[in-house]
Amino acid sequence: MDYKLKKDYISSSEIKNLIKQVMNIYVDGDLIEGYKYNPVDAEINFYAGLFYLTIEGYDLDDNEMFNKLFNNGVQYELFDKVKNADMAYDLLKETMEEMNNPLNDLLEVMKDIPNVEEINKELDKLNKEWDNVSNGYKNIVSGKGDKD
Repeated sequence: MDYKLKKDYISSSEIKNLIKQVMNIYVDGDLIEGYKYNPVDAEINFYAGLFYLTIEGYDLDDNEMFNKLFNNGVQYELFDKVKNADMAYDLLKETMEEMNNPLNDLLEVMKDIPNVEEINKELDKLNKEWDNVSNGYKNIVSGKGDKD
């Protein structure tokens, strides 16, 4: 397929922006409604961004143009022709793997868990209040306390 490169490299800031945009779509879902963390979304949007950054006249809104380039395997040619394209793809894959790491899910949940010191303070207060109630009850029952 014929296409003309507008440039033969991707800059570091373009890599960051491309990965950021693709990861936003990956996390929020895009192609399949309600399906987040979809690797298909990530791949397709990465290639669309790669085409946009490197191919002259590429229009992000032109699905027909995307399909022609994609169906002809232009994305793989760009990995050879465009400096840093393969690195950007590898970084995207690594980032996706990090996002899917169960440890990240655990860390996210742990953000909502109260601080242990705060829990201990509350438990100490609860124990003291319980002791006061318990002692008051014992005094009432034994006849030592107020009979109000």
